[in-house]
Amino acid sequence: MLVQYRFVMPEKSSRKKRFLRKLKNKYRLIVYNDTTLEQVWYMRISRLNVLSIFVPLLLILVILIVVLIAFTPLREFIPGYPDDNTRRQIVYNALKADSLEKVVLSWDRYFDNVSGILSGKEPAPIDEMLPDTLQGRQSRASVLISRDSLFRAEVEREEQFNLSIQNSKKDVFENMLFYPPVKGTLTETFNPSENHFGVHISTDPNTAVTSILDGTVLATYWTFDEGYTIMIQHTDNLISVYKQVARLLKKTGDRVTSGEAIAFMGAPNDANQKVELHFELWHNGSPINPSIHITL
Repeated sequence: MLVQYRFVMPEKSSRKKRFLRKLKNKYRLIVYNDTTLEQVWYMRISRLNVLSIFVPLLLILVILIVVLIAFTPLREFIPGYPDDNTRRQIVYNALKADSLEKVVLSWDRYFDNVSGILSGKEPAPIDEMLPDTLQGRQSRASVLISRDSLFRAEVEREEQFNLSIQNSKKDVFENMLFYPPVKGTLTETFNPSENHFGVHISTDPNTAVTSILDGTVLATYWTFDEGYTIMIQHTDNLISVYKQVARLLKKTGDRVTSGEAIAFMGAPNDANQKVELHFELWHNGSPINPSIHITL
């Protein structure tokens, strides 16, 4: 006797039907009184009802938690999440690092020029170090002034109680005999709190501007607001700056002696008026009051 067995694979459609049937099967959830075994409450449910109720509730709960954390101060309690002060400090540190990087780059170029001058080489042009006076002059100048002021204020705070630096400055200036840049009257005083790092000296038109000490011309340039400017590097890292002159007699890299004429003042529109020289004195990268050391 021959017996044949046939294995029939269930079709996919029948599997889906059984799965849907299981989801729709009704179940009764009953609550009994534990003492009297009396039926207190019951509910007919199915797997499909449970999914249709709890899945939307779960989604709503997740959305509420995300919104609560993203748009309320509760997010600051998450470990590793920065608060407002930390984010402000990050932005401030980034801006400060960028400003210090530019200052360091500028000083590197400056020391390269000084080293070249001391070794007898022609100094490199510094036009690229100066702001463009024709395009965006006011906005760029305000940014540079604010960054430079922050840097100067920080340096001054660090050096305020450094007695060794103050004594060394005093000793350096005591050994120097300064020649006045022009003969005239002091009209505006040194006031670094208002970003005025020099003095204004009123003098007669066409007066010769003289170098206060021996040195080397570090830079000469022209701007719309300040006219011609000449910067001279002296010994002991001392720099003198002469602004608002009308005609230059020296160029970058020239050697000058104390009292030698380096420029001429201009002539005002009104013959009865006088002209003003803007004069600055810098030592080790910090502005100093010229009227303390020079008889103006």
